[in-house]
This record gives sequence, structure tokens and C-alpha cells, in this order.
Amino acid sequence: LGLLTNLLEIDFDTNMLSGTIPNAISELTLLREFYIGSQTNLTGNLDFGIGTLSNLLLFWTDENDITGTIPTEIGLLTKLTEFRIQQNALSGTIPSEFVNLK
Repeated sequence: LGLLTNLLEIDFDTNMLSGTIPNAISELTLLREFYIGSQTNLTGNLDFGIGTLSNLLLFWTDENDITGTIPTEIGLLTKLTEFRIQQNALSGTIPSEFVNLK
């Protein structure tokens, strides 16, 4: 997946995927949309190098089994316009770095 360096969008909605978000996603620096929504079975956390995705506009991982906290690196995503993570098993607080988002 990390070799697809010109990839702009990932959309795996309504699939039977399972496992964690691979760290190779962090190598897709041109990625603008990341959508892995309902009826997938992703587990693990959001600590896969999300801060390197500086062109990211949309990030959806709703209705999965994501755990852990929201990483502070989210504040580096200054182009981000949508961040949907509802119906997961996240814990902790919303990082103060969210103020960097517009």
C-alpha cells in the first residue's frame, strides 16, 4: 500500500475488512480522503503516523472497533475538514491540538 504514493483517496466502505490500519498509510503523503466506514471490522488505534498526511481533507473511520486515544498529531493536519470517528471504542480526551484545525 505504501508504494501507491500518488493515491489520493481510499474508500473501503461496507466491507468485511479486519485488522489494524497499516503504518504504510503514513507514506501516502498526497492522500486527501481516507474513508473506512460502516460494516468494517478495523481494530487497533489511530497511531499509524497520521500526522504525515498533510494533504488530508477527510478522515472517516466510523463504526469500527478502533481503541486508544486520538493522537496529538491530528493538529498537524491543517487542511482537514472532516474527522469522523463515531461508534468506536476510543478513550481519553480530545487533544488540545484540535485548535490548529480550521
